[in-house]
Amino acid sequence: MVHEISLINTEIEVAKLIAQKRIETNRSANIINTPYAGYPQEKLDEHAAGAELAFCKFMNLYPDLTTHIRSGGPDCIYNGARFDVKNTRHANGWLVVKACKNINDCDAYVLVTGMLPDYKIVGYMKSIDVFDQKYRHIHHWIHTDQKLDDPSYAIPQVKLTAFDIKIR
Repeated sequence: MVHEISLINTEIEVAKLIAQKRIETNRSANIINTPYAGYPQEKLDEHAAGAELAFCKFMNLYPDLTTHIRSGGPDCIYNGARFDVKNTRHANGWLVVKACKNINDCDAYVLVTGMLPDYKIVGYMKSIDVFDQKYRHIHHWIHTDQKLDDPSYAIPQVKLTAFDIKIR
């Protein structure tokens, strides 16, 4: 079952502020994100922060509002389970986890589709299952005059476990 979550104006502003601060922090540390077909990094980060807030809203959790530099780790914790939220603006998009992630970074990856302010909590997959070689994939990103090959794990929505009940 897919759950629809809409952020209110204040939550939208929080998502935008988190995204802006994360971009500034990354820039000051010379961290370069993988470009996505020319789509503005600011918008990608806003949608990603919004997806994290939407998932936390769905789970009735306080969101992680930190903006410090970090590598790996969960976006939120529920009953001891550590979740990393992944977002795509494509309704039928897949859960994509970069191969550089560590299997022990979190317990499960969550797919949230949509853009500010409207999201869908699609489902999740346990980390141990995400890193199965059958999901290994090479994404070909084209940005300006560069072509980047980005190894990752890509899982179609039909393979994800749905959140059967609203957690509130």
